[in-house]
Amino acid sequence: MEPESCVRKFLAVLILILGSVPVFCQAPSLFDQMYGQEVVKVTLKTNIDDFLENRRNSDYIPAQFVFTDQGGREHDLGIKIRVRGKYRRMKCDLPPIKLNFDKDELRELGYSDFDKYKLVTHCLDSQEGEDVVLREHLVYQLHNIITPHSFRTQLIEVTYLDTGSGEQSTHYGIIIENTDEMARRIGGAVCDDCYGVNRKFNTDNLLRTSVFQYMIGNTDWSIAEQKNIKVLAAEQSNTFQLVSYDFDFSGLVDAPYYVPTVELGLGYRERYYKGLACTETQMLETLDYYKTKEDLILSAVDEHPFLTRRSKFDIKRYLGSFFKQIDNESGHKRIKGLAYID
Repeated sequence: MEPESCVRKFLAVLILILGSVPVFCQAPSLFDQMYGQEVVKVTLKTNIDDFLENRRNSDYIPAQFVFTDQGGREHDLGIKIRVRGKYRRMKCDLPPIKLNFDKDELRELGYSDFDKYKLVTHCLDSQEGEDVVLREHLVYQLHNIITPHSFRTQLIEVTYLDTGSGEQSTHYGIIIENTDEMARRIGGAVCDDCYGVNRKFNTDNLLRTSVFQYMIGNTDWSIAEQKNIKVLAAEQSNTFQLVSYDFDFSGLVDAPYYVPTVELGLGYRERYYKGLACTETQMLETLDYYKTKEDLILSAVDEHPFLTRRSKFDIKRYLGSFFKQIDNESGHKRIKGLAYID
């Protein structure tokens, strides 16, 4: 074979191989620049009165977002913010916030153009409010242990500087990964109206997600209504994957405004299974999987740097009741709400 012909064949094969390999050279996101630190200090400058006056609508107001990236550079970014959420929108002293960054400014800094992020605020101006944020942050960390199909979150310490009055206060908060960013990282696309179409859920993901919600005592979610759930259509699969979020109404978080779901006949912090029906074998396999994660889960509680000793004790006792139940040979039969199929 002629050398030139060999070269052409080699190049053709190389192109074929490279063409089948996904390219992971996307620019880092703004979230990437904060993620992975124990806590990130942020200053949010805005007119608080103007922000609170917009509880009933989705109008944005101007703000400044100041933070230091992992390279030690301080950034002062002009953004827009608005109130978000449903219950917390109306009940919180400071409701949750949608952060809307300027895409051009992000690109100039070398970041990707994921520009919208959720900020979970302390909600209530009290120590209880701080504890709720830390507990919910822990729940997201526990979710990361159970499944890669979960949102990344970053704990932040936010100084809110009121440009109207000049007053300022500092509280814990959580920044949640952009939804499309999460989907790209996992390898899929968010499907907002997928329930009931001709696909099926990934069984492991479905059951692990459902048991997770049971473990933390959360009934504020629904697959059918796609409530506090994102459905991902995997790029190279014929199955859906579930990704959960918003855990403040769970028994584990135990927010001051938490109340048991009356229509389900539940008592205080009582668990209820809201997942789809499955076979007994499938559930037992899922519970066996959770048993393998018990040490990691309890260690994550112990190692959280900001939760109080009292909160850690309460959380471990609450989680302990779950593991005690599933360790019992017939414990799965006492999972309230669970239905088996033949």
